[in-house]
Amino acid sequence: MQAKLLNHGQTLVLCLAVGEEIVSCVLEAAKTYQISSGTVSGIGAVRSAEIGLFDPTEKVYHKTTLQQPLEIAALTGNLSTKDGQAYVHMHVVLGDVEGRAFGGHLTSGVVGATAEIFIQICSEPIERAFSDEVGLNLMTL
Repeated sequence: MQAKLLNHGQTLVLCLAVGEEIVSCVLEAAKTYQISSGTVSGIGAVRSAEIGLFDPTEKVYHKTTLQQPLEIAALTGNLSTKDGQAYVHMHVVLGDVEGRAFGGHLTSGVVGATAEIFIQICSEPIERAFSDEVGLNLMTL
């Protein structure tokens, strides 16, 4: 993973190589650069991905594994902390060779060509805590 700080340290740019895993690289960058809150966006391509949809009735994620070359049409999300550790929440839209789109919560994505990710760093920390009512780790503002 290559990384570069821009805009007086307000933006971190990541360039991921073939075989790197997106979620773990974003978490690693957040830890390395001590980012406690920010927004994430990116484009690129994956060779495999796991995406999910949260069912609030059952309070579980329904996961879909995709094992094929896919274009990252949109990657968006945020960084925060939970129990003092970096926490990433990202969603993705992936497109296949026939133009079909797959989208949801990004659990894992292995880079197939490159992934170009921008992290806009916020100045104040944002913490998360588990909500029994919802069944998710929610922001506590």
